[in-house]
Amino acid sequence: MLNYNQEQEIDLRQLFGLLLSNIKTIIMVTVLSGLIAFMISNYIITPEYSSTVKLYVNNKTASNSETLTTSDISAAQQLVGTYVAIIQSDSMLKEVIREAGVDYTPSQIRDMMSASSVNNTEVFYVTIQGENPLEVAEIADEIAMISPTKIAEIVEGSSVRILDRAKVNNNPVYPNVKMNTAIGLLLGFMLICLLVIVIDLLDTKINTEEDIEEITDLPILGVISEY
Repeated sequence: MLNYNQEQEIDLRQLFGLLLSNIKTIIMVTVLSGLIAFMISNYIITPEYSSTVKLYVNNKTASNSETLTTSDISAAQQLVGTYVAIIQSDSMLKEVIREAGVDYTPSQIRDMMSASSVNNTEVFYVTIQGENPLEVAEIADEIAMISPTKIAEIVEGSSVRILDRAKVNNNPVYPNVKMNTAIGLLLGFMLICLLVIVIDLLDTKINTEEDIEEITDLPILGVISEY
């Protein structure tokens, strides 16, 4: 049982001794928690895969100019958000669904999609994540193929070029089995240590001579030996 002084402070040496005396239980529960997290992540949660296309925004406003100016590059960077919105539009995604031959709604494709510029440049990427690696690669590739034409129809003087086509990725991006297992181990360790401490704090039985000395100044006259 942990002892307290008048300020109700826990003796750290006693705390360490308490945990050490329950080390087998702590190890067993910690390993079990990590194993449960591993099993759930590896065999119960449905894995998801992703495929990414990388696109380049070209914004040459002057049709008779052979060079791309700094203002053109700045405008292209600002247009990335506009292009992403166009790519996520229903009309664009309906065409992607038709060409890819997949059974999704535009809303479902949007939920599977993430898009962002690369370090605030005129290059941006579109990633599709789902349960079928071949399917998400097909959807991402169709987005890359359709985007240049669709964007050119809507934004005058701008265009999109494909830098990287989609590739089939057979390594799942979700769940992260290693991370989940580590979290399971850590949570298991923390919970069992907390439980051991709480149980000890709630134990009001007197087990040793030291327990008596903590609650009274009366001398100990004798001790009954265990058989």
